[in-house]
Amino acid sequence: MPRKEVRKDYIAPFQPAFPKAKILMRRPFDTGLEGDFGIYNDVFGDKSATKTWLNWIQNGGSYDQTQEQAALKAMPNA
Repeated sequence: MPRKEVRKDYIAPFQPAFPKAKILMRRPFDTGLEGDFGIYNDVFGDKSATKTWLNWIQNGGSYDQTQEQAALKAMPNA
């Protein structure tokens, strides 16, 4: 996954292309929240990974693949 600046470029075309769709992301990235994207659990069935995913939803966190602090935002109402 690229850093925030590139993620913005990746997701920008989706909303105008699909104005009536709720677009989902795999992680609660700040760029997804800014674009009113939804989120889905791509590790369903893996108890340990789902626990980590749920923690991101509740608390946000850092994204280790890009070393970005606070790239994952809490989405407790998701």
